Amino acid sequence: MVKPTSDITWATGGGALKTDPGSTKKAAGYLDNEKPAADHWNWLFNAIGDWIAWLSGNSQAGISKWEAGISYDQNDIVKATGGYGIYVSLANSNLNNALPSDIVSDSNWQYIGPYIENCTADPSSPSTGRMWLRTDL
Repeated sequence: MVKPTSDITWATGGGALKTDPGSTKKAAGYLDNEKPAADHWNWLFNAIGDWIAWLSGNSQAGISKWEAGISYDQNDIVKATGGYGIYVSLANSNLNNALPSDIVSDSNWQYIGPYIENCTADPSSPSTGRMWLRTDL
C-alpha cells in the first residue's frame, strides 16, 4: 500500500473551536439521534490528524523512535534514535528514561534487537549482538 499524501489537518485555524467532550462522553459515545456539537467534531478530527502526523513522522517499519517526553508503558517497543537498536520498556509510565547508550539493558529498558553499525575498519574486539557494515570497501 502506498502512503497517502492527502492533507488531513483539521481545525488548525485560529478561529476553529475545539472542545474535548470529556471522559464521560468519550466512554459512552453518542446515542442514536444525538447530534454531536461542531466543536466536538473539530476536536476529534484535529486529534486524529495530530496522531497520524506524529505516527507518520516518528516511526519506521512500525517501530517508533524513542522520544523524550513520551510516557511508555511496559512492553512498548522503541527504536534507538540515530541507531538500529530495539528496546522494550520494562516499566509502566516510563517517562524521560533515556535508552542505554550501548546495546545493554538497564532497569527501564531491555535491549532486544540487532545493532548495526557502519565502520571503516574491522573492530578490534567485536561485541556480541552487533553487526558491522564496512562502508569503505
